Amino acid sequence: MLDVMRKHSRSFIIYIFFGIIIAVFVVNFGPQSAGCTATISHAARIEGSSISQALFNYATSVAGIRDRNIPERQMVQLRAMVMDHLIVRELLANDAEDLGFRISDKEIDDMIVKGRFLALGQPHPLVRGDDGKFDYELLSRWVRYSFGLTVAKFKEEQRRELLADKLRRYLQTQVKASESEVKDDFVVKNTQAQLAYVRFSSADARGKILYDEAKLRAFAAEHKKQVEDYYKDNKTAFQNLPKQVRLQLIQVKIEGDREAAKKKAEALHKRVSGGEPMSKVALAESDDLDSRGTGGVISWRNEDSPGFDPKLTPELAKLQKDVLSPVLEAKDAFYIFKVIARRSGNLSLGQAEVDIAEDLHRNEESVKVARAEAEGYLKRALAGEKLKDMFTPEDEKKDDDAASQPASQEAASKPADETKERPPRSPLKLETTNMFSRSGKGLVPGIGVSRELMTAAFTLKKGEVAPKPFVVGQLVYLIQLVDRKDADLSEWAKRKDDLIEDYVGQKWSRNVREYAYARCQTSLKEKRISINPKSLVTPGFVPDKKEGPLPTFAPCSSLAERPN
Repeated sequence: MLDVMRKHSRSFIIYIFFGIIIAVFVVNFGPQSAGCTATISHAARIEGSSISQALFNYATSVAGIRDRNIPERQMVQLRAMVMDHLIVRELLANDAEDLGFRISDKEIDDMIVKGRFLALGQPHPLVRGDDGKFDYELLSRWVRYSFGLTVAKFKEEQRRELLADKLRRYLQTQVKASESEVKDDFVVKNTQAQLAYVRFSSADARGKILYDEAKLRAFAAEHKKQVEDYYKDNKTAFQNLPKQVRLQLIQVKIEGDREAAKKKAEALHKRVSGGEPMSKVALAESDDLDSRGTGGVISWRNEDSPGFDPKLTPELAKLQKDVLSPVLEAKDAFYIFKVIARRSGNLSLGQAEVDIAEDLHRNEESVKVARAEAEGYLKRALAGEKLKDMFTPEDEKKDDDAASQPASQEAASKPADETKERPPRSPLKLETTNMFSRSGKGLVPGIGVSRELMTAAFTLKKGEVAPKPFVVGQLVYLIQLVDRKDADLSEWAKRKDDLIEDYVGQKWSRNVREYAYARCQTSLKEKRISINPKSLVTPGFVPDKKEGPLPTFAPCSSLAERPN
């Protein structure tokens, strides 16, 4: 059909006009303007098929990202998503052929003549003549100078797209959904809950966990994989370090009587030098509140500026590891120091494992402390105390008249049970979520992602406090159901047909994604997919060493279900 259309193209004058436009286009936007793309022979090989750089450029152009002025890191990520679409297209097209599907030339021509084409699984409009009709020569020039393709190659791309679309339609026929299944989904999505919650942070507890190197080394050995992964994910944090020192200290503040403070410091020094653990003495006696909870151990400091009275800096620089300093006098305090460790340069995993283990161990232990605090309040709540009496509601406002009323009059105006003495409220806030629906991802507004907490929110009775605290990341929560709104079944009855159609469409889309991801994983294991990483990078791009390497591409990663 297209060969016939070619014979009826426009006049010689129009050819000359197009020739001028094309010449200008080639000079400004042709292949020579894109850099050294010709040096990249292929962008990918997928189960025996080769995706040329020209085809990949065509796909990125259709996706609208080819000429975006954005940072290279983001551009690489966008190109990776386009590459995923091409991989999926090829896998689905291959499977369609295996199932016996074929695409005729007439089917391709009919689609093009109707003014549409497919790219990355989506329909797009084709260029048309001034009269709105199909023009073969115009199509030829358009695909050549917009995408760098011949009409034959463009048609072959459409064949692959149509094959992939055939398989998607085939998978659609496999989707089944009963009315009761869709109704249950409607009820789940349209039942809403509102929670009151109290957040317990583990951050404060981190400074109350004793430092014990022997225990940390044992922790590192027990959590070897976790420590290794932490090192890989944060390797730059252990590279190019200046000279740093890790100190343990006991501080005695000078509060008026300098001599008395010095005698106290000397007495503490005598206890430690006599064999009493420095961590024990620091925990009981040190005036430095920031380090006392850890047994006197502070974070890494630059050795040339450790953050103390400058006259102490040379004394600390001379101090040998694990050797107790004499009592050192500063402007406002006396100190006893011990150097736990020194480091500089690039640290190996072995050199960094104690620090990594410390961070991971503090994360675990601090959550335990926060959970224990939450459980103490939960016990009171389950015994009958109200959360609003134990914590300060976020929206509580004092009435100006009540605030100015004498205490005796205020007490007299309250019921007898409200005048009884109660424990003081915690400074922690009692907060409230907006109404929210059940989410498969488990996202609870104001709290975060927790399927366990989400499930509890929709099983509690109104006014009921959950019988356990919930850990979300490094935070611990107590929750109470404030309100629930049930799904409107009359709405279901009115919209049933549309809801069933939407549900089937969503299920089909999900099934296609899962199918494609599984196919991709199988092909990757069989080493039948290979990607040229250069194809994802702008030709001539020079990376900035300060920004680190560009992201690496894991084929089909954009199809994977995100962790919850």
